[in-house]
This record gives sequence, C-alpha cells and structure tokens, in this order.
Amino acid sequence: MNYVIDQGLAFYWGTSMWTAAQISEACEITDRLGVRPIVEQPIYSVLDRNKVEFEYVDLYKKYNLGLTTWSPLAYGALTGKYSGGTPEGSCMENPMFKAISPEFAARAEKADKLKPVA
Repeated sequence: MNYVIDQGLAFYWGTSMWTAAQISEACEITDRLGVRPIVEQPIYSVLDRNKVEFEYVDLYKKYNLGLTTWSPLAYGALTGKYSGGTPEGSCMENPMFKAISPEFAARAEKADKLKPVA
C-alpha cells in the first residue's frame, strides 16, 4: 500500500467489511509504516446497524476512522419493491445475489413491518 500511495496511484486507502479487530490490528501495524487506513466501508441501513453504531464506535476516536457506507437500502429490501415476494426479472433472482444475501426474504418482511412508521 505504501508503494501505491508513494507513486501517487492513491492518496489514501480504506477497508471494507472488516471486523473491528481486523481494523485495529491493521491500524497498529500500518501506523509504523505511516499508511494507516482512513475509512471503513460497512453495510449500514435500518436493518444493519450493529457494526456502525456499536462495534466500530471506539475505532472512530482511537484511529480517527471515517465511514463510507454501502447498501443503505438493504440490497433493495427497504425500497418496497420486494413486498410480497421477488418480482420476475429482479436482480434477486440471480444466484450471485442470492448467495450474497441468503436471508433476503426475511429482510423484506422486516422492511414491510416498518412501513407504518416510514
């Protein structure tokens, strides 16, 4: 990573979907090299809040870690598109997406229960 930054190919680097322990270890090691990661990219939505709001809290202050989140609509479960099942032709019919989020149907049901307060 140091080479990539020194060559101007990147200004900073970050992690994506790492555990708090992995981030902490990476920061401790890379501090000695002067190339600490500056950002973590976790899943974060109303259905996935644990890592951002609890697991990473100490890292924000200790390592001045930033966030750039992804999947704020929980793979589309929070859009309402999947109420009552998966529509024909939807990306969730693709085996790759099914492997990424095997609990998708349960997530869509949870999203439906949020409609009255949304």
